[in-house]
Amino acid sequence: MLFGITALLVLIVYPLASIVIQAVFPHLFAPQHPNASFDPAALGRVLTSPTDYHMLVDSVALSLGAAIFSSIAGGALAVVLGRTDLPGRGIFAALAWVNLLAPSFLLAEGWTFLLQHGGLLSQFVPEPAWMTNVFSSPWGVGAILALKFYPFAFLTVSAALPWLGGEHEAVARTLGATPGVVWRRIFIPLLIPFLASAATIVFADVLSDFGVAVTVAESHNFPLLTYGIYSSLYDQPTDFAGAGALALLLGVAVAVALVGQLLILRKNRYATIHAGFRPPAPYRLRPKVRIALLAAVIAFFAVAVGAPLGSMLLESFLKGSAYGLVYLKPTLANYAALAGPTAQVAVSALGYSLRLALVTATAALALGTLLAYFGTQGGGATGQFLQGISLWTISVPGIILAAGYVFAWNHRGFELYGTVFALSLCYLAGGLPYVLRFQMGSLTQLDRRLVAAARVQGAGLGAVLTRVVTPLLAEGAVSLWLFVLAGTTFELPASEFLYPPGHPTLAVEVNHFFNTSSYGQGMALAILAAALLITVVLILRLVVRRRLPAAVRAQAPARTF
Repeated sequence: MLFGITALLVLIVYPLASIVIQAVFPHLFAPQHPNASFDPAALGRVLTSPTDYHMLVDSVALSLGAAIFSSIAGGALAVVLGRTDLPGRGIFAALAWVNLLAPSFLLAEGWTFLLQHGGLLSQFVPEPAWMTNVFSSPWGVGAILALKFYPFAFLTVSAALPWLGGEHEAVARTLGATPGVVWRRIFIPLLIPFLASAATIVFADVLSDFGVAVTVAESHNFPLLTYGIYSSLYDQPTDFAGAGALALLLGVAVAVALVGQLLILRKNRYATIHAGFRPPAPYRLRPKVRIALLAAVIAFFAVAVGAPLGSMLLESFLKGSAYGLVYLKPTLANYAALAGPTAQVAVSALGYSLRLALVTATAALALGTLLAYFGTQGGGATGQFLQGISLWTISVPGIILAAGYVFAWNHRGFELYGTVFALSLCYLAGGLPYVLRFQMGSLTQLDRRLVAAARVQGAGLGAVLTRVVTPLLAEGAVSLWLFVLAGTTFELPASEFLYPPGHPTLAVEVNHFFNTSSYGQGMALAILAAALLITVVLILRLVVRRRLPAAVRAQAPARTF
C-alpha cells in the first residue's frame, strides 16, 4: 500500500502540484533565476474576471446536465440490454464502445461535418433552421458531450447487474411484489453507488474535456474552462500562472461533486456479492414491449453512433476540404495514401501508439486494482484519499497534466522531458484514476466475509486477489483494460506536449493532418486505428465471457415482464 501511495504521489500529485502552484508561485520553475516568491495576482485576476467567471459557471452547468442525462440514458440502456431478452443485445453492447474508442475531437469533427450550415446533411435534405441553431448553442455542445460519455454509466451499471442477486427478487416475489415494485424498491436502490460513480466520472470528464471545447464550443463562441486553460498556455505571452489558477478552480468544482457522492454512499451498505448469491433471472418481454424497446434502442444508437460515425466515414472518402462541400465524389485516395511511402510516418505512429498503450493499460489495471482493493477493504482515510486523488486527476485536463510533467521533469536532477519514459508515465497517470474509480465502485459489492473466509483457510494476499477478487471482476477488468488501451492510443494533449522528437504518436499525426487541411486523410488514419481497436475489443470480450465463472454465466428461467 505504501508503494502504491508513493506511486500516486510521484505520478499524479507532484506533476499536478507543479502546475497548480504556478497560481501563487509563478517564478518557481523559471528557466533563469527561479525563486519562491509568493504572488497571488493571477488567482485574484481569475476570480474577479467576468470572462473567467462565465467560463466556470457555463462549464459546471454543462457538466452537470451531461452527467444527469448520461447516467439516466446509460443506466437505462444497461438494464434493457443486461436484464431482458431483447434481440441484438450483444451488437448494441458492442456499439456502445464506439463512443469510448472515438476521442472527443474526432466526434466533434464528425458532428460539425454533418450539422454545420452547408454541411453534409444539407446536401441531402433541406436544413431546418432550428437544427443549426441548436447545434450552434450550448444545448448542442452539451448533447455532443452527453452522447460521448454515456458509456461510462452503461459500463458501470452493466458490471453491477450480474451481481444484483436473484435472492432479493425471490424474497420480494414471495411477498407479492410485482417486477416494477422489485426494481423500484430493490434493484434501483442497489444501483445507487454505480449511478453516483458514473455521474461523478461524467461530470469530471465533461468538465475536463479538451476536444469538444477547442473545436465545437470555441467555434460557436461558447468558451469553456479547458479552452481558457489552453489559451493561457498557448497565447503569447504564456500565462502559466493563469492556467494554474483556472485548474485550481476546476479542481474545486469536482471536489464538491466528490463530497456529494461520498455522502450518498455513506447512508447505506451496498454489498451484494456473498456466499448465498443467486444469478438474477432475465425478463422475457411481451411482443409489444419488445418492439417498442427495440425501436427506442435502435433510434438511440442511430443518433449516438450512426450520425457521427457515418459522417466521419464519409469524410474519409472525400478528397479535399471537409468544409464547404460543393461536390460529393467518394474516392479511396485517402486510404491509398496511407499505404504509400509518404505515409510511413503515420503508419509508424500508429504502431508506436499501440505499443505504448498496451504497456500503459496493463500497468494501470494491475496497480489500480490493487489500490482499489486496499481502499475498499481498509476503508477510512485510505479509501477517501484514493477516491479524491483519482477524481481530481480525472477532472484535470490532459493538457494540464502534460504541462505539469513538463515542469516536474524538466529541471536539474529530473531531466526526463522529451523521453519516451516521461510520455509513458503521463499516459499511466491519466489512465490509472479511471481504473481506481471503476474498480472501487465494483469492489463495494464484494462482501468482506468472502475475503475473511479465504484468509481463514490460509490464503495470502496473492491468492485472495487471483482466486477470489479477479474471477469475480474479470469482465469489468477487461473492459477497463480496453478502455485505457483505446484512450491512450488516441491521447492528444499529453502526446503533443511530451512525444519524443522524431517519434510522433497517432493523435499527433491525425491532428497534423487536420491542421494542414488534409481532413480526409487524417480521418482515414483515425478510422483504421479505431477499426483495429474495435476488433481487439470484440475478440477479448468474447474470450473473457467464455472463461467467466459458471455462477456468472448461469441464467435462471426467464420471467415475463
